Formats: sequence, C-alpha cells, structure tokens
Amino acid sequence: MAARQEVSITVNGKQVRHEVEPRLLLVHYLRDVLGLTGTHIGCDTSQCGACTVHLDGEAVKSCTVFAVQANGHAVKTIEAMAQNGTLHPLQEGFWEEHGLQCGYCTPGMIMSAADLLQRNPDPSEAEIRHALKGNLCRCTGYQHIVNAVMYAAKKAVGEPVAAGIAGATPERATASVGEAPAALVSGEGIAVAGTPTAEAWEQDYGAIRGVYPAITESELDEARAHPQGHLEGMVHAISRRTGETVDAVRARLTTLLHRRS
Repeated sequence: MAARQEVSITVNGKQVRHEVEPRLLLVHYLRDVLGLTGTHIGCDTSQCGACTVHLDGEAVKSCTVFAVQANGHAVKTIEAMAQNGTLHPLQEGFWEEHGLQCGYCTPGMIMSAADLLQRNPDPSEAEIRHALKGNLCRCTGYQHIVNAVMYAAKKAVGEPVAAGIAGATPERATASVGEAPAALVSGEGIAVAGTPTAEAWEQDYGAIRGVYPAITESELDEARAHPQGHLEGMVHAISRRTGETVDAVRARLTTLLHRRS
C-alpha cells in the first residue's frame, strides 16, 4: 500500500486537512471523510455526472479526480449553493420548474448548470442542453431541467420570472432552504413528499417486497410519516433491517419504483 499523503483543500470555503491514500477519489473524500453526501455516486464510469462538483470554479466529475490532485485547490459542492438560508437561483428554478423527481441526479445537474451560467449568463436552450450532455437523468425527460436553468438565468439578472417559463408555479418572493426538497440543498432523499394514497402505498410496498422479501408491512409503516416522504422512510427502514447503506438502498429503490411507474 502506498504511503498516505497529506492534503489541504478548501471545501465550501473552509480549509480542511487530512492524510489520505493516493488512490482515494475526490468523491469518496467528500462523502466518506467530510460527510458531504450531496455529491452522489451513480455509475463508477464517469458518464452520469451525479458526482459533479466545482474545482477552482469549474465543473468536474469528482469520480475522475484523486483527492491528492485537489491538494491546494478549492472545491465547492451542492451543500454550499444556498446562502444565508436562501436558495441559489438554480435550486429555486429546479423547484419551481419541476426539474427533479427522484432527486439523485439533481446535485450534479445543478453544479454543471452553475458552471454554465458562470461562463454564459444568458444561454440558449441548445447551449443548456450541450452543457448538460455529461449529466444523465432517468426520470424527467430533461425538458423541465432545461426550463429550470432558463428560469435561473433570468432570476440571476433580476428579470421577473412569471408564473412559468414553461408551467412554473407563481414565483416566491424568497425561496428558503427550509421549504425546499432536501435533494436540492443537500442531495439527500428521494424527492417524493407527503403521505401516499392507500393504492400508491400498496403498489410501492408490493414492488419493494419483491426485492426485499424479509421486510414486513409493520416495519415499513413508520415510513408513511417520514418528513421527506414515505419512500425515503422506506429507505431508512430497509437499511436498518438489511444492513445495506442508505445510499445503496436509495439508489435501488429509485431505479425500481421509477422503472415501475
């Protein structure tokens, strides 16, 4: 095993120092060492873009960068996008324009879009699509994501954003972090809020039992009242029961339930 090396990295404005193995990827450093789990791992092949962060202000896929390569540099993650309790215009745009469903790709999408808007504050739809070619989404069909970036571009320069570039809800005077889906601000959770109907609960429960037959209805019953929605409650119940990590269960359920829908 190679000798560990000390790294000093400015992460979200704060300098951190650790000794790491030279082979440690930046995405694992952020998630496992610093606990910044908003940066997601989606493919392990550098294709999906779920792990996108900013390195010295530019978007990079953190699964393609070693932590030691970030030594002496600045990294920004989704957790630093909101400021003083107020959402970044992109976070607000994704919320208002319904640019997320399961939320797994959302942090990477936002970080890539932020890089675009730094370079091009008024992009066309074609330019947005080109900039996001390295970010994959299995839920939304991309149009609402493009609408979200267009919303943010207008909002950032002070243009009024009416009730929908493409069907947005009426603009809030201030979009606060506390109101927003967790997937937008910390990358956590399957973004399905509220209590499901009895029919929806039975469908979800049946699909999950097909993969996790040891899970009982009573074990999942508490999921109905989970503050981030019943699916996120299921994630934590299954994780406790099976010993799988929350991230692993969340990714599996996201794929399962959206494939079914």
